[in-house]
Amino acid sequence: MAEQLAAFKAEMDRLRSELSASEQRLSFATSSARLAWWDWDILSGRVTRFGAQPGFLGFAPGDTPLTAASWYGRVHPDDLAAPEAPTPLQQGVSEWTEELRVRGDDGRYRWVRNRIQVSERDTEGRPTRVLGTTQDIHEERCTAEAGRRAEETMRRDAQSLAQLQDAVVCTDVDLRITAWNHAAERIFLWTRDELIGHRVGDRLPPEIADGAEQHLRSVIAEARSVSGEWEDYRKDGSRVWIDWRSQVVTDARGSVVGTVSVGHDITERRFAELKRRELELQLFHAQKMETMGLLAGGIAHDFNNILTVILMLAELGAAGMTASPEVAFKDIRKGGLRAKDLVRRILTFSRPSEPERRVIDISAVVEEALSFVRNTLAPSIELRVELMPRCPTTLGDANQIQHVLINLVSNAAFAMPHGGTLTIRIRQQHCRRNYRVATGELTPGPYLVIEVEDSGVGIQEANVCKVFDAFFTTKAPGEGTGLGLPIVRGIAEEHGGAVDVTSVVGKGSLFSLFLPAITSDQDTLVAESPSELSPRGRGERVLVVDDEESIAILTRSALEGLGYSAVHTTSPEAFLREFESNSTAYDLVIVDHTMPRVTGLELAQRVRQAGHVQPIIIATGFSGRLSRPALERLSDTIVLEKPFDVAELATNLRRLLAGRPPTT
Repeated sequence: MAEQLAAFKAEMDRLRSELSASEQRLSFATSSARLAWWDWDILSGRVTRFGAQPGFLGFAPGDTPLTAASWYGRVHPDDLAAPEAPTPLQQGVSEWTEELRVRGDDGRYRWVRNRIQVSERDTEGRPTRVLGTTQDIHEERCTAEAGRRAEETMRRDAQSLAQLQDAVVCTDVDLRITAWNHAAERIFLWTRDELIGHRVGDRLPPEIADGAEQHLRSVIAEARSVSGEWEDYRKDGSRVWIDWRSQVVTDARGSVVGTVSVGHDITERRFAELKRRELELQLFHAQKMETMGLLAGGIAHDFNNILTVILMLAELGAAGMTASPEVAFKDIRKGGLRAKDLVRRILTFSRPSEPERRVIDISAVVEEALSFVRNTLAPSIELRVELMPRCPTTLGDANQIQHVLINLVSNAAFAMPHGGTLTIRIRQQHCRRNYRVATGELTPGPYLVIEVEDSGVGIQEANVCKVFDAFFTTKAPGEGTGLGLPIVRGIAEEHGGAVDVTSVVGKGSLFSLFLPAITSDQDTLVAESPSELSPRGRGERVLVVDDEESIAILTRSALEGLGYSAVHTTSPEAFLREFESNSTAYDLVIVDHTMPRVTGLELAQRVRQAGHVQPIIIATGFSGRLSRPALERLSDTIVLEKPFDVAELATNLRRLLAGRPPTT
């Protein structure tokens, strides 16, 4: 018996040991799974825990809820069923699962999953005992919620990108396209499938692909935003103007993972700006022609004075009535140069051209403008000019500024029908802060101010603010278009300046043109004059063609006097026959541009097309008719403006023939 009891005791000890080990394993497993087991006695309402304590909920040992009511008292209100809704037990369900947020002792809610099963029922089948598990699923739910939100955000972003009218292009750090929205497809005609995974430069012509990729590399390298307007290309090769804004894309750690670029199609705006610019140039040219009409009388007066001197000296010389033929010839030459300069100024002022900005001497521009208007003023108007010594320079277009001055002077003269004083002065003004004038606001800095002041009738106070409006004029019909001062304002603003006006009725008006001054010691560009001693030839043979026989003969005579051997003709066809038969006999050709049947430019092109390399001089009285691109394609070819003198001809001949041995 004793042996049996000992054996029984040993077996019990073994079973208890195995049970303890099993409980430890189960406790470790449930703890690792963040799982707690419990038993709910429905009749008493007591909850007994025989598994691990749910420490993951923040409960201190011994503080876990001991009743179902206290447990559900910790459930988030949004997760509780409505009071009138039947419970799973009332519905006769034996097993169910619920996911709830439960508040721990630390006040924070955590998501748990309860798996519940009815374990006992009474004789009438009513549940009396329930077994269940509570598992921590907080991280799982938070991760799933974050994923859902991320997916929702991505879907919303994708929908937003699809609705955008601007192109959105994303790349990785290797500049491979990762996103290409519907607007990009519409603007550039490339589909998303055609470009995803390809480099940015793959869709662009080689000449601009490197520039586009270099732009994005700089965005990545400097981690900055860059914007600008560029000409881009569609799939069909057509061009489109895009306002691009690019910046880097970073991950959660702040590391650069790519770029995003948003492009707004501004093609219509750019074309509208070009059209507007064309119309402005046309308007500007039309207004210049109107001004030329006003100046015509003064120009004719100047030209007739020059011709009078030349004709009288020529007649006196022919009759042998001059005391000194040498002096007479010098005076004739002087008159010719004055006429040449007058024609040059008329052509420069009147020809339509794109503005050309360069450093200019404003005093010289004022003097040039006055040379046009001085003789148009009525004798009753006294002209006073006050120029600055050592006047600073400005960056601008001399032709446009001359137009402004002529317009202001013409208006001033019109305001003095019975005479008065017209004063033109140049002064310097430094704005230390923003300075308000009639047409806008000047930024701080140095300015040159050209003032045109008259002692005329003045402008009514109500009209002072309107004088720069398009088509506003106080002149009678046929006397003005109302476009002069609006163009003056536009030119001033293009130069970074402005115009101001003050006026007193009965006393006169003062218009002030403000232009940014260049204060550094920059030299203005001056054309190189020919040397007094004309360079001579070494017997080189020159073929001359000009349909004006007198000019052709004089040019040949001048060439021979300079030491060249010259042949002339007045027919373009004779020129071509002579040159094609004896091309190797000539070192240089001089062709007049404006001739019947064929132009000098066309003759030069035929010479080059035939493979001849002799230098060519194209003489013309109006270079505005020559095609600049066509000229640039002709090697060793220059344009010589008529009228030219012997010194100019000699200088250009020597420049073209330098380093070339004469034809033998």
